[in-house]
Amino acid sequence: MNWIVRVSGEPAGYVQATVVSQDDQMVAELAWVIGVRFQGRGLATRSAQLMCTWLRDHGVSHFRALIHPDHAASAAIAARLGLRRSGLTTDDGEIIWQAP
Repeated sequence: MNWIVRVSGEPAGYVQATVVSQDDQMVAELAWVIGVRFQGRGLATRSAQLMCTWLRDHGVSHFRALIHPDHAASAAIAARLGLRRSGLTTDDGEIIWQAP
């Protein structure tokens, strides 16, 4: 899924989810990107929250995001979404955040 985030009709960024079946559960891997001039308005958080709600309503029960260890803004968004650091990292060094 790819959703465009708009401000007054102008594209400001996107949120996306890749949904897979894993151990008989639907899991969504989330990502978000907001253009620099639109950052700091809560757009990524609100858009990702809306996507998570939609996904839950359509059977997704688990969520995760891969976040670079130096990207504090994305880590804060993940925390606001209810994701927590798993203690696991990807081969690229990104931290895996997940819920539940």
